[in-house]
Amino acid sequence: MAGSRRPPSFAEVVGALPTVTTAASAGTAAPGFLDGDSLLDPAGRVYHRVWRALSAAAAFRAAQAGAGLVWDACGCGGHCALAWFTDEEVNRMAMAGRPHLGRSTRDGGFSGLSEWRSDDGHVLLVAQGAVRWSDLLA
Repeated sequence: MAGSRRPPSFAEVVGALPTVTTAASAGTAAPGFLDGDSLLDPAGRVYHRVWRALSAAAAFRAAQAGAGLVWDACGCGGHCALAWFTDEEVNRMAMAGRPHLGRSTRDGGFSGLSEWRSDDGHVLLVAQGAVRWSDLLA
């Protein structure tokens, strides 16, 4: 039949879609756990786990010395979300005293503190689950 057009192929339809750049397609990962022993912060700094179980006293000293802090509230390993605290907030928590470590979460998630370090020596504390510190981590 003269004048009829064939429908576009699947490749033509896909090729006409707008391109959306995501962190994965740009070659960068979103902040969070990269694997069990690596973590990426919002600034793009990679940390590696140094201590799996950190005491409240050691976390307190690290915060006083300028460590960063991230909280995995439910203890799921960051699958839900991570709360990243500013330097000012960490300083406020350190001024309030030591953190309080609770028991594991109700749904079986891990609860505790761990210490992570970047290649340039920056320290990051990871609080998971039932850790309470000041009125900011509660």
